[in-house]
Amino acid sequence: MQDSNKISGYLSIFDDWDILPEALASIDEWVDEIVVVDGAYDWITPFLEGRDGKRSRDEVYDALSPYSSKVKLINQTWTDEAQKRCAGFDACSGRYILRHDADEVFFVDHQAIERFLNSSKAVSQIDMPVFVTPDRVRCLLDNGPQCQGALFDSKHIDSKNHLNYLWLVLPKEISVGQKYDNLIDPEPFAFVPHLTSWRTPATSTSRALFYSMLYVRNGGQFPLSEIELQQSGSFRESLLGNSIVAGPLDMGGFKPIAPPLSDTQIDVLRPIFSRYMQSLASLNRNLGEGRMIVNGQRYSIDMTSADASSLAGNRFRYGGDVLSCDAFISTIYDGSPAVNVEPVFVHVSGDIIAVELPPFVQNLQRTLTLTTRCEGPSMISMQTIF
Repeated sequence: MQDSNKISGYLSIFDDWDILPEALASIDEWVDEIVVVDGAYDWITPFLEGRDGKRSRDEVYDALSPYSSKVKLINQTWTDEAQKRCAGFDACSGRYILRHDADEVFFVDHQAIERFLNSSKAVSQIDMPVFVTPDRVRCLLDNGPQCQGALFDSKHIDSKNHLNYLWLVLPKEISVGQKYDNLIDPEPFAFVPHLTSWRTPATSTSRALFYSMLYVRNGGQFPLSEIELQQSGSFRESLLGNSIVAGPLDMGGFKPIAPPLSDTQIDVLRPIFSRYMQSLASLNRNLGEGRMIVNGQRYSIDMTSADASSLAGNRFRYGGDVLSCDAFISTIYDGSPAVNVEPVFVHVSGDIIAVELPPFVQNLQRTLTLTTRCEGPSMISMQTIF
């Protein structure tokens, strides 16, 4: 029997701990129960190098530890995200159910929650734009909110039907019923920074691995076979240059604007962003020791700060003679135009390239992307040289 005065939250997760402490702290005050739905998808378990796919790494459980009195765990592997989220929804004991992800920090309007709880509506929304920096968000060109359902009255919405109101691509074979717009409260109850691009490589490489595997699974062409990917530890290393890890952020159809947050609220986000930027600087520093990349695939290097740019350098040695190299700099500005993508000239000499980088300018994000084709195998080495 569900408690009519209780708000339960469910969290769908696997190996995603970077922003989890701040995400959990943001809902702790007003959520009575947190159902943690942990585990990988069935088809991804062969890529986990012998790990138990039912349980995230210890870092996730370290973040959950302060909330142990209100946490309920579900550990198993899953067919897909729809099954996982339905299991979380059904395990909640409260009448009102919050869906919460590990890269979201809630700034809640408590009066709006009370209004929703006392209304005839069954779905309450959050305004959840992607953040570029702590004081700039990715806004639609028409300035409209970016809302999705997040708080549900389970008396009127069941687990499958609630999937209709999420930003979720559903398999065609899943029947979720009809979406009723008249059940949605038009006023969001929270502003939620979506910090999806601020994960450090410790967790963003796992996301990049998942999307690479999904691409292969769906029939996409890739220079390594699925078996080779399973057996190649070097492939995970190559993901340090994936756009999910190092940028650039897609700004198509968007512009950067200031968020509707106070200075105190923005200060909550600054340490998260600082960790992220420091991690990218470390990637650039470590490139001097060399790493493996996929031959002929795009490789991104963060150049947002002057320090990051100097750590990365502009000369790189590869594990084979360079046949060709295409390079461009993508820059997000705080103004109009918001994005500039600029090809850059590359000098090639044997196994070394030198990139003619434009002068450093103030920016919100700046990324160098290289597509280098070399003589040699599918996986080759790359190293900064000074």
